[in-house]
Amino acid sequence: MTDIMKQLQKPFSPDEIEWRVQSCGISNGNPWALVLAYVQARAIQRRLDEVFGWDGWMDEYRAVEGNTICRLSVKTETGWISKENGASDTQVEAFKGGISGAFKRVAAS
Repeated sequence: MTDIMKQLQKPFSPDEIEWRVQSCGISNGNPWALVLAYVQARAIQRRLDEVFGWDGWMDEYRAVEGNTICRLSVKTETGWISKENGASDTQVEAFKGGISGAFKRVAAS
């Protein structure tokens, strides 16, 4: 299990990281921006394929009160292990953003 954890915690390459402006403005005449880095959902899917194989993990989604819940399951020697997490729809591509956000949150856990 330690080897699996090391593989999952390996840093992502710079081309798998995206950036977005969270907020910006002008303070005391100086422009400022808060920029956030985030990993692409596809990069997480590739990592899961590398570690567990294409048939060693699965994700399922359900809507709950306007939010998206993702269940991520991985196959181990003793059976399937599942975790869940959720996210709200986003402002851009609302449904797709909610799915991607929920997937990334559960994968991070």
